[in-house]
Amino acid sequence: MVYFLEADDVANKFNINKVSDHIKKSLSQLSAHYYPLTGRLINKNLIVDCNDEGVPNIETRVSCRLSQVTDNPSPADVSNLLPFKMDEAVDTVLGVQVNFFDCGGIAIGVCISHNIADALSYFQFVKTWAAVTRGNPEPIRTHFQSCILLPPKDVFLAATKEELGSEKKIQLVAWIANLRPRMEPILPEYAFGNYYWPMRTLPILYEKGECHDLFEKVNNGTHIRRKKKWLEQLKFKNVVTLKDTKSSGGIEACVNLTEEDMVKFEHDEEFLAHVSTTG
Repeated sequence: MVYFLEADDVANKFNINKVSDHIKKSLSQLSAHYYPLTGRLINKNLIVDCNDEGVPNIETRVSCRLSQVTDNPSPADVSNLLPFKMDEAVDTVLGVQVNFFDCGGIAIGVCISHNIADALSYFQFVKTWAAVTRGNPEPIRTHFQSCILLPPKDVFLAATKEELGSEKKIQLVAWIANLRPRMEPILPEYAFGNYYWPMRTLPILYEKGECHDLFEKVNNGTHIRRKKKWLEQLKFKNVVTLKDTKSSGGIEACVNLTEEDMVKFEHDEEFLAHVSTTG
């Protein structure tokens, strides 16, 4: 993931040397607490050798303004701001790349290997790193027990395709379940590892366009709240992001579609029946 920091104006450009030293110092402070991130993957990426080899910290100079990337983002441009190429096979667990732009802005690319961490672990680490960088005095909390609770296995996954008649089509809805609150005993939110489980729903879409049991299966009794907030900077279409609301136990959906598809989506009667328009 890449984090963009804009400079207010030319006079308030970030001091490259100070930023560089500050990032290195804060990462060094975290290394003792997040010690697996300084190691290397071995044995078909199933084990982390905690050899304290260190975290690659790359610095680059980008010959353009930050707005040239953020105003019209493309996967190819953004991937150049990361320490590793997308889906590149490396033995490094954590990598950081700090990109300094001509305008004074900064983009910080952070990669953590999915072999040892899920998305929540990633964001908990970044959150903790940000707190340390700000000088937050709160204690750093970590929990590295995933190798005991969920021992690694070299699993081969195979997919099968079912031959169906022409009268119906199969549509797949997939999402990820967080296992931390479902473990016994319950694990803390900051438990580091791959504590997730892929879930699937298979509603049947008939030729005439009826989709039976889709929202009943996905919703499963949970109230869904729609928050009409369009993120213009998100240029990728046909993307749906779901996350927990801050209160009320609901689900907040960020839906980004083409204009034509969005018109149809906003007027879908079955969808509207399961969505609250408040908030």
